[in-house]
Amino acid sequence: MKVCLLSMLFMGLSVNAVELPKKNELKDKVLKKAAGLIGVENKEKSESSKFKYVALGVANVDWYDSAVASREFQTTQDMYKSITFSMDLSDALQFGGIINIDDETNDIKDYMVQLGMTDYIFRVDYGDINGKVVYDDPNGADASVDKDKTFEGTYKMLSIIKNNDADSEGFVIGGGIAQYEMPADIERGNAGTSKSYAENIQVDDMKYTLAGVGLFKETMIDLQRKIHNGKQVKEHDWYFDTSLLAIGFAIAKMDGLDADETPTNRTLESKSWWGMGQSGTYELGYRYIKKFKNAVVGAKLGYQARSHIYFMYDTFSDPDDEDEDTVVHGGTIHIMHGPKFELSVSF
Repeated sequence: MKVCLLSMLFMGLSVNAVELPKKNELKDKVLKKAAGLIGVENKEKSESSKFKYVALGVANVDWYDSAVASREFQTTQDMYKSITFSMDLSDALQFGGIINIDDETNDIKDYMVQLGMTDYIFRVDYGDINGKVVYDDPNGADASVDKDKTFEGTYKMLSIIKNNDADSEGFVIGGGIAQYEMPADIERGNAGTSKSYAENIQVDDMKYTLAGVGLFKETMIDLQRKIHNGKQVKEHDWYFDTSLLAIGFAIAKMDGLDADETPTNRTLESKSWWGMGQSGTYELGYRYIKKFKNAVVGAKLGYQARSHIYFMYDTFSDPDDEDEDTVVHGGTIHIMHGPKFELSVSF
């Protein structure tokens, strides 16, 4: 009888010894949940896992244009500093942009902002271009034009891009509308002189509108995001970045000119042309990325070209046409290009 009682008592103690920790664990979980500690931990983990990227760069700028031989456009911007950033606002929303600053005046010359969602990226670009017009021959056809003449131009673009997910290795496609306003050359009728045009006129504010499609890629941001998500990438390699618009349908439009604005003192009516165009940024170079414990650091050195190229479908139907009101515009080519160096870090 005593043996049975002792056995039952021992078994009861053993059961209690086993059950007590389970009750304590359940009690702790209840307390944590009641205090909201579990929610706080998950929130802290979610906040720390959001991707954040920033890059500082510097670029030298040269200018190429297709103006007539007697004059050329020279920009006042020889070098600029850039700030590039990207961050996750949530699991399905990213915000980023680029700011380019004139190295001499510290003025913001152009910028880009974009909002990335699950399937698409919405992007807005805006920029100012200004400089002076330089004439090679002071005694030539442009002798009557102000030699200290300056110009101002603007660039705007709205685009929608297919979102590039973390597993994508290639370019993504998008489309948009761009507007570019810059000085341009036009030619007006030959006035009866065989194959020799009477006037080559500079229009100060030719407006180009372009609607088209193109390719898009941001190598450094994409690669550092992949590392942040636990993927492996090459530490160093060549890269090629591009932005829209690669090709599209274009319209050029000019306002009328007063007589005192033309070399032969004849008024010029407003006119428009249609054709093909291209507007975008292209960069080729070599990059390096290194992963550390709490951050990813990158560097790249490349050559960048920011181009606006328009070809208008318009020619003189007859080189000997004596109609002095015949006006043509073959298009324009403006390219800002030069080397660029950039350092970046992401968390």
